[in-house]
This record gives sequence, C-alpha cells and structure tokens, in this order.
Amino acid sequence: MGGRFRSVMPSDLSRVGAIALESMPTRGIEYASRGKRRELFRFFKRDGCHHCGTRRGDVIGDHMPPNKLVLDRVEAMPAALRTLRRLPFVKEASEALGVHLGPTPQRYYPQCQPCALKQASAVKHGKTRLVFHQILHSGGRSSAWHWAGVVTGLRHHSSEAGTRGQRRAGSWKGGPC
Repeated sequence: MGGRFRSVMPSDLSRVGAIALESMPTRGIEYASRGKRRELFRFFKRDGCHHCGTRRGDVIGDHMPPNKLVLDRVEAMPAALRTLRRLPFVKEASEALGVHLGPTPQRYYPQCQPCALKQASAVKHGKTRLVFHQILHSGGRSSAWHWAGVVTGLRHHSSEAGTRGQRRAGSWKGGPC
C-alpha cells in the first residue's frame, strides 16, 4: 500500500481514494469510452478499487471530483465570470498565465460497483461516507500491521480531541490554558 499513513486510513467517497495509483483524464460528465473502460479494467485488476481495494466485480469509471460537485461549483460561479471565461482572448491569457478558469478538471479512477452506489448516495445528500479498505494493493488480506495503523490513527485523533477539551475546560474555570 505504499507505506503512506493515509493508505491505511478509510477513504472518503467524495475524494480520490487513499489507495489510488493510476487514473486517466476525462472531459465533462461523459461515460468512459470502450478504450478507456479497457484501460480502467486493467487498472482495476492490477490495483483494485481506488476506495476499498477490491478487485471483484465490474469496474466503473469514477469521475473525480464527482460530477455533482463540479456542476455545483460551476453553478455557484458568478454569471460575469462564466461569461468572461468564454471570450477567446481571456482563454488565451488564462492559459498563458497558467490560471484555470474552466470547470474543475476531472479524472477517471477504477471503482467497484458497491463503492459507486455508496458514493452516489453520499454525494447526492452531501454526506461524508468513509470506506475501509477490503483488500490491500499487494493482493493479500489485511494483516496486523495495517490494523495497527488504523488504531494508531484513531488513537492520535482521539488524544487530540481530548487535549482540546481539557484546554477548553481549563479556560472556563479561569485556570491556565
């Protein structure tokens, strides 16, 4: 799993999965073409779903960031900016300066059907949904050291929360922070 701490923590379905290795660019909300689906299938069989790691079932080309989030950002953009970015000289100037004025660029990542269904519901309702990794990148099952990383991460998070609570409690009593 690459030895990164984030690779043992759960993946948020509205973001790129913690065990994502390879992806390909996509344009807009279009479905993956036959050629891109073949390539995604190859990624899926080699690396697994970018959220949970499974290599079973059908592969789905997962747009990241999700289409709904990209469309929401475009709708939230002021009308003047949407009009301005369509002008040819503005496009040329923004490209020359390296400023991106268009919709957020998206990429396809390999995703399993169960994660796709969970993601659709989470994004539709604006909820955070975490998925634990089922199978590791190397093709093996979870071993003790992977769970140790999860426990360490949770312990670290809970100790920070406890420390913040103590500071607040101390400050309410007029004691030192």
